[in-house]
Amino acid sequence: MKIACIFDNRIRRDTTGNFFFWALERLGHEVEHILPDQALAIEAPSHDFYLKIDDGLKNHWQWNDVLRPAAYYVIDTHYWDAAEWRPKTGRQFNWCFTAQKDGVDFMAEHGVDQTSWLPLAADEDLHSPYLNGHSKWDWSFVGNIGHDQPGLPNKRLNYLDKLLRKFDNGCLSDYSYFKEMANVYGLSKVVFNCHINNDINMRFFEGLLSGSHLLTEKVVDNGVAELKQWPDASLANCFIEFTDEDLFSKMEESIESPVSDRAREVMLDGHTYQHRCRDIIKKMEEL
Repeated sequence: MKIACIFDNRIRRDTTGNFFFWALERLGHEVEHILPDQALAIEAPSHDFYLKIDDGLKNHWQWNDVLRPAAYYVIDTHYWDAAEWRPKTGRQFNWCFTAQKDGVDFMAEHGVDQTSWLPLAADEDLHSPYLNGHSKWDWSFVGNIGHDQPGLPNKRLNYLDKLLRKFDNGCLSDYSYFKEMANVYGLSKVVFNCHINNDINMRFFEGLLSGSHLLTEKVVDNGVAELKQWPDASLANCFIEFTDEDLFSKMEESIESPVSDRAREVMLDGHTYQHRCRDIIKKMEEL
């Protein structure tokens, strides 16, 4: 198929659209990356379908109705500003996929019914199973340390501060990109993950695919139970969930447990971006 991926990578070069673009190429499709402002100027369609991937830039909410059929992969429905522009973006597409399970209800509440849940994933070519036996750091975190809701305490920073004081052989990187990020995980026994607003983020999948232990903040009624059974029950015991009360004990348990390949194998079976792209294509062919 000839597929166009629409996203902006000029502000955030690690934006999620890259991973969908690379996965579609690996699947053998003819893929073109088009910037959102360029897409608005196209006068006639020239692809089998158009996939817009959420890049977090609200000024790119408009869609060129000439470009059909079209799907929108909306990631950040859990953000505090999501209602300002993501639903009005979604109304312009033939179908929407939401990275968060409760994003389906969120979009429906704002008048977008043509929506289904499609979780995030990880890139199998990017993440090494391990480097030096995951032996450089006991734990690591890669991500935006200051990324929290304005006006509220920075939960993420608070967790990381506590962990560094208790488990000092840790690695924090406010932003490492692509292979640099993957290598941090590959050198760590444990990938630490905390969410912003009860969401299942990219780090959840990336940590598991790295072959490290994943210690992840508990997500309540928003897709974890379903993921434990997706595509079968293999993922059920591949990660450890923590709460405020048991953070230290769960981190100690994770560090002391031997690392295995099981989680990585499960991810390769059902949770790569190639799997997600196949699901998108299947849905578009059904429309």
